[in-house]
Amino acid sequence: MRLFRRQAISVALAFSTALGLTPVFAVMLELQPDNPANAPSAAPYASIAVNNELQDVVTLLKQGERKEAKLQLARFLARHPQDPRATEVAGLIFMEEKNWKMAIVSFRRVLSVNPAQTSARSKLGVSLLMDGQRQEGAAELQRVVSINKADGMARRYLGWLAETQGDTKAALGHYTEAIGDPRFGAGMMSEFHVLTAKLFNQTQQYDKTIKLLAPLIGKADSSRTGRGGELVLASAYLEQGDKAAAARLIRSLEKTLPSVNPDLRLAQAALFKLEKDYPKARERLQAIIKENPAYSRLASLQLSEVYVLEGNRKQAIGVLESLVSKTEKKDLSPLLARLTAFQFDRGSPADAIKTLKEHSVQNPSVKYLLAEAQARNHQYALALRTVNELLAESPQFAGAHYLAAMLYIHENKPSEAEAGFLQAVKLIPAFVDAWVELGDLYISANALPKAESTLQKALEANPDNPTLLFKLASILDQSGKTAQANSAYRRIVEKMPNHAPALQKLALNLSTDSSTLSEAQKLAERAYALAQNEPSIQDTYGWVLVQSGDLKKGTPLLEAAVKAAQHHREHLSSHDESDDHSHESNNLAEGNAYYHLGVAYMKGGKYAEGAAYLNRALHSGVDSGTRTQIASLLK
Repeated sequence: MRLFRRQAISVALAFSTALGLTPVFAVMLELQPDNPANAPSAAPYASIAVNNELQDVVTLLKQGERKEAKLQLARFLARHPQDPRATEVAGLIFMEEKNWKMAIVSFRRVLSVNPAQTSARSKLGVSLLMDGQRQEGAAELQRVVSINKADGMARRYLGWLAETQGDTKAALGHYTEAIGDPRFGAGMMSEFHVLTAKLFNQTQQYDKTIKLLAPLIGKADSSRTGRGGELVLASAYLEQGDKAAAARLIRSLEKTLPSVNPDLRLAQAALFKLEKDYPKARERLQAIIKENPAYSRLASLQLSEVYVLEGNRKQAIGVLESLVSKTEKKDLSPLLARLTAFQFDRGSPADAIKTLKEHSVQNPSVKYLLAEAQARNHQYALALRTVNELLAESPQFAGAHYLAAMLYIHENKPSEAEAGFLQAVKLIPAFVDAWVELGDLYISANALPKAESTLQKALEANPDNPTLLFKLASILDQSGKTAQANSAYRRIVEKMPNHAPALQKLALNLSTDSSTLSEAQKLAERAYALAQNEPSIQDTYGWVLVQSGDLKKGTPLLEAAVKAAQHHREHLSSHDESDDHSHESNNLAEGNAYYHLGVAYMKGGKYAEGAAYLNRALHSGVDSGTRTQIASLLK
């Protein structure tokens, strides 16, 4: 039974946060909504209109001379006890000292004199947030942005609040509005550019990160912002597989950051991993774990992935087990998710169940993982009981609705499955796997128009998401809407030039028309350069070459694709197909591979071999148009 496709298990574990795919490299950012210590500093956004005498106080504050600033302010207040500007400066000092209650008193005093003073109101909103009065603080900040849409402080904290609540769309809205704040300078990279780009990366919109940040490299409002921008932009390039662009940024960071900087080491490790230099990647990550405790969790997760890429899953599991033993219960869920995922990959769901039962199954996320492990261990009824118990306790758990829906598909209860997927995407609109499975559910019911409209809705919530775009294009292909499908494939390739499946599908579609055969060959060559061992890409490239008259080069590729298709079928026959529904789409691919090879043999004069493969294609599953062509060839 297929439980997950592409998304990280952490997406399904989220109550209200869409975390997206696990990145190759991520700047450390762990938002904890109940911990004010993780909130951003207010200092960069704190502006106060003051006279010359108070300006000295503000300058001292910015220089970190808080003690001297307080003395000068006290002298000023002794002469002007009712001056609201001095009271606002006092409130700012209280904010720096994290004396939120006194800060609140100060800003309310300012606002009692001048209710329209938005700079004081934004500081009041932040102080209320940090004092645990989240609803009141958010309300004050919303009042500020209703008057001044680009207020930097209000937008920064409203964005932070939205992030902690999992509302990426709202956070992006706040940060992009703040980019328009004239105090940050036109044509300059501000922290808001970096924050916006981080969220683009988090939602797989790497092309938007590149478009936003690349023109601003070297034009940051501070060295700190510049380094942050380079790190986030490097992450986007790494995700897109652009080693050269990422390497240029990392070389630049090596000149400005100490060699032991953990963010730099993470970037270097990610580049080494992309270059398949796994020993060097391990060296960087192990150094972080040893020397930077605050980063050890993130580095350990990345290290486990490196071990997996090296084929050493045992070592990967060992790293995670060690990390689990040192982690507090409240932080265990993501680690257990990764650990059990590796155990699943090793075909050991029973081991995963044992691991999970060693920890509190009262934790909703752990209970979710237990239900998944039970399902993977073919204990479907028990898994469904576990997940329904979880939903009774935590009805807002989107991942549990998703898992229940997958189990209902196994039980052949499509109505219940549909309800589960719909609830999952309602709770987390960025839950890509749930959208894809819902589309597949409609496809299996031969409801292609409904599948198409579902993917259109998914893309409204997740614009330009490549997984959703690719699924929509596949549905359009199945519906005979080839031109629209090609348009979707082109959108993917424009944003992700190295998206091999989109290149392959577009090439295959264009190969049917002699006027676009040349473009088809170029696209197929690009796909083959990216994934030359992928059977569907071998098949498409070989077929395009045969169509172009290059039998010598094309036929061996088609033979390799057929061999791989046969191996896949034999593999499925020796495994429980209920664990993997991918064979449902591979039958058609196998039929096409036989058809293409049959045509190639006939063009090369091998009529008997060609006819044999054409007949095999008819029995393996091909569409009606291909059947007609085969019938014509076999006459």
